[in-house]
Amino acid sequence: MIDKNACIGCPPVSRSPTAMATIRGFPDVAIMLYRTCKKPGGVVRLPAPKRAASGLGGMGSLVRNQAHVVNMHIGHHIRLARQMRKMTQGQLAEQINLTFQQVQKYERGSNRVSVSTLVLIAHALAVPVTYFFEGLQPDDKAADTTGSGLSAEGWEIAALVTGISRRALRRRLLSIAREIADIDAELNDPQE
Repeated sequence: MIDKNACIGCPPVSRSPTAMATIRGFPDVAIMLYRTCKKPGGVVRLPAPKRAASGLGGMGSLVRNQAHVVNMHIGHHIRLARQMRKMTQGQLAEQINLTFQQVQKYERGSNRVSVSTLVLIAHALAVPVTYFFEGLQPDDKAADTTGSGLSAEGWEIAALVTGISRRALRRRLLSIAREIADIDAELNDPQE
């Protein structure tokens, strides 16, 4: 007899392993449950069930891209408000009980900020929650969501440049960017 309490994933006494596997969406693992669970103290790790299709009809990447733009917009505003308060990422993180790495991810837009965390950030930075959404258009498919004229790539470049601590390196990067812009202008010049 199988010790039903010996393994993670084993069914309670009232259900058979086959029934439990079927309930979890794994009809093919019933035999594995029997064979693996015979050993007291054994552990069964069931694979995660496959997710259903998103139902977005091929629009998933567009929705994800727009969400990323919104995340970057909010993150940019978090950074601006923090810098206006002359606060470090670590100081903000401490006030809202997070790590500075998490604040970095929010500011870059690589992690989505929950509403409750956004409220805490707004309180710590003494700005209204609506501040983070200023300039954001709900149907704005363009990457410029701040009215600055910068694309999402432009914001990413700006964020990377501000993250470089050495002034000499930032100046060198600016020089390289100017050279590239000049080359691009020459290649696109209609007079040639």
